[in-house]
Amino acid sequence: MNLGLDEFDDFVREIRGHIPFPWQTAYLNEVAHRGTWPDLDVPTGLGKTSIIDIWAFLLAWEHVNRAHRTVPLRLFFVVDRRLVVDQAHEHAGTLQQSLDQAPHRTVAGRVARALRELGGSASALESVRMRGGVDWASRWLHSPAQPAVITSTVDQYGSRLLFRGYHTSARMRPIDAALCGTDALLAVDEAHIALPLLTTATDCAAYQATAAHPDLARRAVKVVSLSATASATDRPRHSITRADHDHPVAGRRLNAQRRLTLLDATSSAKDPATAFTRAAQLAVNTLLPVVERPVIGVVANTIRTARATHQLLSQQADMDVVLLTGRCRALDRERLLASPLVTELLNGVAAERAKPLVVVATQTVEVGLDISFAALVTENASLAALVQRLGRLDRTGDLNLAPAIVIRASAETPSTAVPVYGPAAEHTWQWLASRPCAPAVTGLDAEQLGKTLPDGLLVNPLTLKALLDGEDTTPLNVPAPRIPVVHRTLLDAWTRTSPAPVPDQSPAPFLHGLDTSPEDVAVLWRTDLPQDEHGRPDFEQWALRMQQLPPHAGETVNIPAVQLRRFLTRAPVPDDTSDLEGAPHTEEPATTEMSPVMRLHDTQGQWVPVTDPNGIWPGSTVVLPSHYGGHDRYGWTGTRDLPVSDLGDFPPADTCL
Repeated sequence: MNLGLDEFDDFVREIRGHIPFPWQTAYLNEVAHRGTWPDLDVPTGLGKTSIIDIWAFLLAWEHVNRAHRTVPLRLFFVVDRRLVVDQAHEHAGTLQQSLDQAPHRTVAGRVARALRELGGSASALESVRMRGGVDWASRWLHSPAQPAVITSTVDQYGSRLLFRGYHTSARMRPIDAALCGTDALLAVDEAHIALPLLTTATDCAAYQATAAHPDLARRAVKVVSLSATASATDRPRHSITRADHDHPVAGRRLNAQRRLTLLDATSSAKDPATAFTRAAQLAVNTLLPVVERPVIGVVANTIRTARATHQLLSQQADMDVVLLTGRCRALDRERLLASPLVTELLNGVAAERAKPLVVVATQTVEVGLDISFAALVTENASLAALVQRLGRLDRTGDLNLAPAIVIRASAETPSTAVPVYGPAAEHTWQWLASRPCAPAVTGLDAEQLGKTLPDGLLVNPLTLKALLDGEDTTPLNVPAPRIPVVHRTLLDAWTRTSPAPVPDQSPAPFLHGLDTSPEDVAVLWRTDLPQDEHGRPDFEQWALRMQQLPPHAGETVNIPAVQLRRFLTRAPVPDDTSDLEGAPHTEEPATTEMSPVMRLHDTQGQWVPVTDPNGIWPGSTVVLPSHYGGHDRYGWTGTRDLPVSDLGDFPPADTCL
């Protein structure tokens, strides 16, 4: 069987229906000839997810043409936030299906044959989502020899790499660590805000390279960063070239007519969520007469702000409004994705649509979602976050005008802080306002705002690069957290999984840095948790019923531990939860009185009562009575509202058995 590097274009055409961009072919050849995986510094919208296709082709090519394999057997695609749609998983799933169905004599057919020979399986490729579980029945990969693409979050992958897999049993931890850390390629999407994982995985790879056996050293985890806003580092990088600028499709995307206007709404309300909500409504109504396609995106920094905006816009009869947040139970997410409005959004909104579709969202739309808005309204944020959001505006470069309105709802002062992004958001606002061609409107003046839209600051990938040339962008982005060093003694301690050492080092600082709050808690709701004759929780019955029907991945949602503590103690502080993993939060609740819950003890496998906020352990699984509220069809609400549906009897259809 023959397979040449020059057949990659035909492979992509057979799988995707188009030829690759020049940078993709160049990257394939660079990895093949040098044997290393440079970081990808490629603008949003130019197909960084294609690293999955590049990896699969190289794995098959090397199996056919070389005696010793260097391309890793497994590709882990990791993102740092909660997603509504996992584009990487869908991309890999399409590749898996295409390889399984490819005719034998095609390039894809030969790639499939090589991968089947390599894995000794009837399937050429496996595409899976990593999930938690407490026994081998919850495993996320069928065979360690199977070529596979695994999509995951920072916490799910990173905790397994460090032998401390969240929501997994002690006997699963060494198996998960071997699969994640050996013969694996780690691709970290938008790695500029996942630096701790990138650094920790690189430290682990350096440690593995010292192995006495050369085969183990060669199989050390390989790490590649994918980012449209890469900062200066010593790591080798691969970027676009003149060939991409001149490409008919890539060139149009690079030159998209995105015009940015600033709207200062800080004086409209004291509460930032209220200020943004009012300004967003004004901005949307101002954009409606000028958009070239009837779809507008509205992006808020917190779930609370997004929900308030969705509620206000939904009162207008002249538009359809949908809410997208990432912190949502998997089964509720499946229902939302199957709804008519979201299905239409994902398939592409038709130009002749009767009413405009307004999509209100959080950071969840910054990655993993291949959609294109005709206009964008966004809350002010760090520079990197704004660049990601602008990447969802006219992704194809087909519009004559693609307006973007950045709303300043709060200012950074000694007494107030911008939620999630802090001083970086304020510095970004000041930097944008200082650009000569950036129009700014103060107050909720719809007429003045409308006049500025055609003359906004041009912010496509090429003009942004010119604007930032020579600029110190450090103040414009959230400071990199302090990242502890992974050393040999610590790794040796982590390899002790049963029993684990006491005290045991948490992996959280190595995944999110020392300056952030603890990791998430997996939360689920059940209706059959009874009370005794005095109205107190019958914990014995709770534990019995949870053992009879253990939790499954489809009924849990991951919430920051500090926010769950606030929810259970009814703390008066507003919920500033975002869809970024490891994002800093404000102080813990002061009270120790809380609504009782039960927590699954990871090592003992038993359900234990929790009646104190300190009993909410990061990385654990917690069950709440349904009448507590806190979740609806869109996801986490953070409020004690309507009862939550019990999904215990409805496991997801794709559970790995």
